[in-house]
Amino acid sequence: MPKVKHLKRSAVTAVEDSKPIKHSKPSSRVLEILRKVRREYQANRDPTYAAWSKKYMRNKFEFFGLKFPKRRALDKQLLATLVVSTLKKLFLFWTSGSKMTTCG
Repeated sequence: MPKVKHLKRSAVTAVEDSKPIKHSKPSSRVLEILRKVRREYQANRDPTYAAWSKKYMRNKFEFFGLKFPKRRALDKQLLATLVVSTLKKLFLFWTSGSKMTTCG
């Protein structure tokens, strides 16, 4: 049976000792996707469940009030539209005849 080496320091300590990660600003495409997600969630919100969730979390966070099955269905729709639009852009780029896509 192979021996397993144990770490001398815990993973939590290793993360705490590391330098903070510098984040860059999100791209316009990322912001566009987030706006689209927020718009869809807002359109399908349940104020009653949102109030219950907020109370359950001791009023520390805001909620849209989406239960998991509804949120999953919305996420699938949003992901499908995102994938289709990205594939269309890739196809247009590929067929445009740019120097990066042609041989020789």
